[in-house]
Amino acid sequence: MRKVSVALFRRHLWISFALCGVLLVQIDSFALAANSPSLIRQLLNDPANIELNLRYADEAERRGELRKALQAYERLVANHPDDASLRRKLLRVKRLLRPAVTLAYVSIGAAYATNPRQRSSAEPREETGIFSAHAILYDERTIKRTRWRSYASAQTHYYDEADDLTSGRISFATGPLIDLGRKLKLHVAPEVAYRWLDGQRLYTEGAINLSLKGLHKGTIQSATLRIGYRDVNSEFSDSSGIAIDLTGRFVANDKVKKGDALFFVPRFRYSEPTGDESDLLLSSAVFPGNFYETGARLAYFVPLFGNLQIGAGIGAYYRHYDQNVLFDTKDREDIFIEPTAHLILHHPAGTEVDLRVDYRFEKNDSNDSAEDFENHVVGVRTLRRF
Repeated sequence: MRKVSVALFRRHLWISFALCGVLLVQIDSFALAANSPSLIRQLLNDPANIELNLRYADEAERRGELRKALQAYERLVANHPDDASLRRKLLRVKRLLRPAVTLAYVSIGAAYATNPRQRSSAEPREETGIFSAHAILYDERTIKRTRWRSYASAQTHYYDEADDLTSGRISFATGPLIDLGRKLKLHVAPEVAYRWLDGQRLYTEGAINLSLKGLHKGTIQSATLRIGYRDVNSEFSDSSGIAIDLTGRFVANDKVKKGDALFFVPRFRYSEPTGDESDLLLSSAVFPGNFYETGARLAYFVPLFGNLQIGAGIGAYYRHYDQNVLFDTKDREDIFIEPTAHLILHHPAGTEVDLRVDYRFEKNDSNDSAEDFENHVVGVRTLRRF
């Protein structure tokens, strides 16, 4: 009987030590986050109090102790499950606690174009091969109390038979992610970009991107407003100015067949050069001048078998120029149509690479016959994610 009593005493002693340890850790946690004896005493007496826990969580966040803030919000949500504002605060801290993510995408390809200069049928055409490379670096992490997202991009296109069209572009954008709801985020990202043409600086650009993204039935829907100013090299043109893009991207999955995807991408563009609009380059593809454009692209992709996927799409755009038709007083108006076809092989032979074959037909119909053109482009490229 005595042995049983001693064993029972020892068991109760260890349990008491453990409870004291938990209590000391909890008190230490309160002390680190709040650094206020009165707040500690109040929390110990009333651990479900909303105001006290909010003070504790806010102080913990300011000190960078996000896990302690998370514990406070979890207690509050457990005691007040119908409070939407508390759920939002809990979700925000959970997002801040996500690990940093860094991804890289690299694409290399070759294509063949029948009319890269977009000349009318009355002008001599020049076919060419095009070799391209594109790299994108994506990074998202928590900096202090804010989730931060950054993009860096570098691309180049080398034209074999029209080497004066060889060009490239590098850009960098970074900014905070702002939670607007459980499934809605706003990314505010200033951007700088540099583009070259034929070995010379074509323009330097500063822009602001406002990207709104949300989840709908498990897929990301987005709308992005980009406002930029291009400082064009005077050796090419005196037409520096603003360029505005408003683009949407809406996706629907599993509509006809499991694994399929339907994309709808509306777009509005506005360009207003502030330089000399008599520049002859304004009517070219590089400097389209003062215009607005509206249109959309529709595309559908469906898996066939194994890792093979096929797709088709069409884009249609109307563009109105604030410049006259050649030898006339009417404003120039264009309708641009672009049907496409795609074949994608994911991870062939067990590799980490995707292989794509793409075809597009470009047709521009203008009330200025000198601006009518057709162009066929077929290409193959690889894409790998690191």
